[in-house]
Amino acid sequence: MYYFDSYALFEILEGNPAYDGYLGSEIITSALNIGEFYYGLLKQTTAQRAESIADSVKPDLLEIDVATVKKAMAFRHAHIKSKFSTVDCVGYVLARSHGLKFLTGDKEFEGMPGVEFVN
Repeated sequence: MYYFDSYALFEILEGNPAYDGYLGSEIITSALNIGEFYYGLLKQTTAQRAESIADSVKPDLLEIDVATVKKAMAFRHAHIKSKFSTVDCVGYVLARSHGLKFLTGDKEFEGMPGVEFVN
């Protein structure tokens, strides 16, 4: 099972064939990643269309608690040179803590444990 980061959601939306193998997978993510996805959509299209696309995802959302946020910020600090975003760090820690592979094409994550890197 996979944790879909925003990068993966956009690649699927844009029809990247490298992500075809994940189309039947349950989409597990967080509200933060859906928010990031929605924000990216707002930059590309109308608010009404962005809302429609974001609402069509129907993910299984993982809860974010304070302990997860702290672990995510410790991870971000430990990898300060990588310039990971807060949302990416929270997603990565959530994925790891739930035994999920972190599905992304973000080059900063390539080769890291627990990452399914798809370009």
